[in-house]
Amino acid sequence: MPSISKSNGKLKSTIQVEEEPVQQHQFSNQELAECLFIEDLNKALLPIDYFNKSTPKWQAAKELRAKLPPPRLIERYPSRELFLEYQEIQKKLLEDRQATNTAIWVLEKKVHEYKLMEQVNRNTQNLDLEDLYPLFGPGSVQDPPKQG
Repeated sequence: MPSISKSNGKLKSTIQVEEEPVQQHQFSNQELAECLFIEDLNKALLPIDYFNKSTPKWQAAKELRAKLPPPRLIERYPSRELFLEYQEIQKKLLEDRQATNTAIWVLEKKVHEYKLMEQVNRNTQNLDLEDLYPLFGPGSVQDPPKQG
């Protein structure tokens, strides 16, 4: 609340501002995992940083990574057979994803071509071809003379 006081015959106003307490951000493990996943992808594929890593969310994700580092492959797959099985599963998932994406692309292409054909049909359905091409209209081609 502002207060007014007199000092040397002049009015002096004082405004006291209450500082808000610093709010601790709470993020779900899913949000933090998404940040870490994006960072891992960035390290593996693109050496460019697209994100502001000084935000509270990224800082919390870094703290989580420091506390709980991901297990190494040898810990997750102690034998060669288990690792090869994991690789086969990943390969199958990739092939399935590619097949799905290809099927979606084919479907979208057919829909696009159908829409183009519909547009062409709408644009040409009112045209009178005899006016446009008098030589090619009905009755323009004469039957060959009959041999008799």
